[in-house]
Amino acid sequence: MSSRIEIQEAIEQLPQGELLAIADWIDKKVHAERHGSLPQAWLNSARGAAKPGVSTAEIMSLTRGE
Repeated sequence: MSSRIEIQEAIEQLPQGELLAIADWIDKKVHAERHGSLPQAWLNSARGAAKPGVSTAEIMSLTRGE
């Protein structure tokens, strides 16, 4: 599939559940492009940072996006 028409035709063939999943993905993608990265993406990158040997200053720099 390389054209918008081919993609649209393939999407129209999908079962309702898969169609809704794609619609949700597109909505999130468009929202992220219009409003910056989603908070969940930031949380995912910060998760697990507080491991042994990591200083508070290093963790705080993550929260500030440094």
